[in-house]
Amino acid sequence: MRYTERGVESGCVSNWGSITGSTCTIRSTYTGDSGVYWCESGSGEYSNAVNITVHAGDVILESPVHPMTEGDSVTLRCKYWTTSSNIKADFYKDHSSTHQE
Repeated sequence: MRYTERGVESGCVSNWGSITGSTCTIRSTYTGDSGVYWCESGSGEYSNAVNITVHAGDVILESPVHPMTEGDSVTLRCKYWTTSSNIKADFYKDHSSTHQE
């Protein structure tokens, strides 16, 4: 299931993706696919929800897929969406540079 600006949508196969076993695949994503996603078991139990944002820009900030716990290390990676090579980048948190002289 997913929640977008248009409301709650269910049915990976019929509406917005394809399903194989317990995996839902959305191919050729676009910004309208951004939203909060979760799954529900056949017995009605829900997973945790994840927020997925699809950007239309050329530069992407990759961040961890899973939730973090205080004290964990985190790696952020800046890249062009058309290539996997690293680029020279500055990083910001709350509108301030994380770069230290």
